[in-house]
Amino acid sequence: MTNNIPKIRFKGFSDSWKQDELLNIADRYDNLRIPIAENKRISGNIPYYGANGIVDYVKGYTHNGEFVLVAEDGANDIKCYPVQYVCGKFWANNHVHVLQGKKNILNNKFFKYLISTTNIQPFLVGGSRAKLNAETMMSIILLLAKDTKEQEKIGKFFKNIDKLITTNEQKLEKLKNIKTALLEKMFQQNNETTPKIRFKGFKDEWRKNKLSDIADRYDNLRIPIAANKRVSGNIPYYGANGIVDYVSGYTHDGEYVLVAEDGANDINCYPVQYVNGKIWANNHVHVLQGKEKITDNKFLKYLISQTQIAPFLVGGSRAKLNAETMMAMLITIINDIKEQEKIGNFFKNIDKLISLTEKKIEKLKNIKSGLLEKMFV
Repeated sequence: MTNNIPKIRFKGFSDSWKQDELLNIADRYDNLRIPIAENKRISGNIPYYGANGIVDYVKGYTHNGEFVLVAEDGANDIKCYPVQYVCGKFWANNHVHVLQGKKNILNNKFFKYLISTTNIQPFLVGGSRAKLNAETMMSIILLLAKDTKEQEKIGKFFKNIDKLITTNEQKLEKLKNIKTALLEKMFQQNNETTPKIRFKGFKDEWRKNKLSDIADRYDNLRIPIAANKRVSGNIPYYGANGIVDYVSGYTHDGEYVLVAEDGANDINCYPVQYVNGKIWANNHVHVLQGKEKITDNKFLKYLISQTQIAPFLVGGSRAKLNAETMMAMLITIINDIKEQEKIGNFFKNIDKLISLTEKKIEKLKNIKSGLLEKMFV
């Protein structure tokens, strides 16, 4: 950037951005803040803000209007410092600074992103609960567009990107909740002999089997490779929790279900993966395959995902699922492989939607990050 001019600008704006202290471009309304202990809050529909965002919903409000909130202390990420734009009635506690751009000088939406692109870390004091003192904050020097019309365009532009991100995050949460609810209803629970929801035309009861009766294990083909000895390629290299790397060569080729042996990152939501094609498996993941004409592999993936694995684990901090223990687990399964296929494909499609939404969110966040760098000085 030259002469305080950002790399990307909206058409019609060419002036250099100006340098000014926060004190000269924004007012602080911390004096109106009122902290309320959790047991004394009266439930309502007004957002109650703390350092990192909404903490609760209460009755009453401390502020009403367009403001920018900046964490005072207790920020959950000092590198990506918590900054929020709010509009309307809200309640602010004493862990968040309340700022407002001066009229005809600083647009509040723009102000939010201006602070977000500022490195706050050097201005913090204290140890584990770093604090941004009010006097220090108000003396921070910022670079901003002189023309409030340019500020307004930039602010609205990034607000719309944030709206897209939020919409997709809400969609993702909804999809995950739908999946969780349907897994509970489309798989047998506790002592039930049939699930609550089934595809039309299937009525047979589910039956209990040892895992060894419905699936084969191909752990003997696994080969661990130290990171410094892997040859880079396009084949996924799997460990306990998923893809660790991409390498040349493969240990397995086909349709498999991978179950963490040791090193699972979540024993309550145990790592289970469906794979199809060439893979390289290390020694921290069991490799299973449904027996032909008995078990559909997609179905097997969700069947094991629905099984409580924690009681079968041994060891301490690095709990292990021994092969013999795993293969002896009793699992309730349906006889009709056509019903298995329908269930497996159904949940695979939900997972595909979840994955696509996650990628869209990641892409939007990357676009936002790149544009913030180029549209601010």
